[in-house]
Amino acid sequence: MKPATLRPVLSWLAAVLLAGCDYTVPLAEKPEVPVDKALIGQWQTTLDGKDVRLSVLALAADEYLVAYPSGTPDTLYARACLCQGTEFALVQLRWFGSANARADFSAHPYQYAAYGIEGDTLVARLINPEVVKPAQTAAALLSAIKANNTNPDLFRSELRFTRVKPPADPRAPLARPPLPAGWDK
Repeated sequence: MKPATLRPVLSWLAAVLLAGCDYTVPLAEKPEVPVDKALIGQWQTTLDGKDVRLSVLALAADEYLVAYPSGTPDTLYARACLCQGTEFALVQLRWFGSANARADFSAHPYQYAAYGIEGDTLVARLINPEVVKPAQTAAALLSAIKANNTNPDLFRSELRFTRVKPPADPRAPLARPPLPAGWDK
């Protein structure tokens, strides 16, 4: 895949992903729920015939670093943590930057996604901001999510990812170039 052809698709994907990024309050002021180790890793999906990756790394015992679509000039970065208080597993994403330094999330940095993992498949569904309107407090936002718990439009369409398996041979060449000299010190 040529980067010139992939860039418009990834830009569109990023715009669609963040179209609902209009929450100004966090449900979790600070991470408190331990990470779900099943989320950690590389995930892949196909959109418009193109492979798109999601990277989820543990930053701490209760916080993640999320990169989407990872490995591209348009990669977006978020700190994430699990939230309490809903009947489903809910992740709070706080978007803070992009690889191309063009994204500004300062006004509305938060997005919320329910997720489930079945074997090697991750299913993520973003909260629909047309159903759960922005709120002034975390309590009001959580109340709006709970009030719409049975609403079929609570979530936008789901994204399905498959876990990227590590190479069978641990001595296989790296998929990325080695670090430049001096970076490992």
